Amino acid sequence: MNLEMLSRRGLQVTGVLQTVTALVAVFAPDLFGALFHGRPLSTDPLVLRLHVMVWLFVFALGLAWAHAGWSPGLQRSVLLAAGLGKGVAVGVWLEMLAQHLGTPLLWGAISFDGALSALFCVTFVKTSGRS
Repeated sequence: MNLEMLSRRGLQVTGVLQTVTALVAVFAPDLFGALFHGRPLSTDPLVLRLHVMVWLFVFALGLAWAHAGWSPGLQRSVLLAAGLGKGVAVGVWLEMLAQHLGTPLLWGAISFDGALSALFCVTFVKTSGRS
């Protein structure tokens, strides 16, 4: 499987998983908070609203990534956004763990997002001469 096909599959998988995860996070914030942060999120109205806003944004990104994965040819701007976005997520997850604001389940998110960030950034760089 070549790099472009691997990236398309990565975008498809990321898009579907991000969309589903975002829906769970928005509609079951306390379950999500318990799994990833060890605490409910609905006890603070501001935190709950920020949580919903972030995860609705992730939902929109998930739809865009899934679409880019199934559309003909990779969209370089989507690869760049996905690679950088996943890299930023890794940084935030690591900082949260360092501050004891997450459960060990965050290591799964760090691994998943880190691998995808590397894949999307490498594909972006490798395809720079073809666009």
